[in-house]
Amino acid sequence: MSVEINQTICLSDGRTLGYAEYGDLNGQVIFFFHGQPGNRLFHPNPVLTRQAGLRLIIPDRPGYGLSCDDPRRTILDWPRDMQQLANHLGAKRFGVIGFSAGGPYALACGIAFPERVSRLLLISSAPPAAQRDLRKKMPFLIRLNYWMSHLAPRLFFLSFRWYWPQARKNPHQFIKMAQAQSSPADQAILNRQEIYAMLLDCWQENLRVESTGYARDAQLLLSDWGFELTAVPVEVDLWWGDQDKNTPLVIQEFFANQLPKSRLIQQPNMGHFGFLQEWDSICALMQTAFLTDRYLSQ
Repeated sequence: MSVEINQTICLSDGRTLGYAEYGDLNGQVIFFFHGQPGNRLFHPNPVLTRQAGLRLIIPDRPGYGLSCDDPRRTILDWPRDMQQLANHLGAKRFGVIGFSAGGPYALACGIAFPERVSRLLLISSAPPAAQRDLRKKMPFLIRLNYWMSHLAPRLFFLSFRWYWPQARKNPHQFIKMAQAQSSPADQAILNRQEIYAMLLDCWQENLRVESTGYARDAQLLLSDWGFELTAVPVEVDLWWGDQDKNTPLVIQEFFANQLPKSRLIQQPNMGHFGFLQEWDSICALMQTAFLTDRYLSQ
């Protein structure tokens, strides 16, 4: 197993992009786009990743970790960064996984360069909050943040700036709060020592830099994504646990109905973080795309 957590490249516009590598460094490349909170340090089991022959690349989005902030960015700008990273890694084709808030960024890549995406998987993807009819069915906190980000954007950013110093004093508090608000299925995972330690490292890495990039990422997530789901040309698998309190079934059904080529994979008795204990199954799912590539190239 190999782990390289502090990798960087210089992008064509001069920004630095940070990323981490997990698994088999000679394996097939899979991009994993983190949620929020998240960054390159939030990772599934690297031993299982290596055993599957996969090279998991987890980039920091702008304003997270080692990546420079970009105040003008949009979700549709992300594929340009990923094209450069993929070229740097020598990956002609690759899988893409979007977890939670990473979902729209994964879909944007599916639109921008479908010929390079071997498989696209959304794990409990965040919803397009700009969809009014869907927004009515979303959890209260998402609706509250949506209205604050649109009606009082300065207050929205200031709320993060105010919270950051408090969180730095007691980073454990945020994780414990997340545990308390999670389903029993998720609590069982988040209480595991190795998962808790990973989440703490990840959260402290977010707190190491200023809150502006993090807040901007949240604002983008709550805005119009810049594309319609019906425009995504690649096949999309939707992995979702039926105990997920963050993204209820109605959101996943919306994705399934709007995406032209999609498959909803429901997991019983699993929550938002259930994929961490089913990572071997997800690795097997991603492997099949590369096996198909090899067959077609013969």
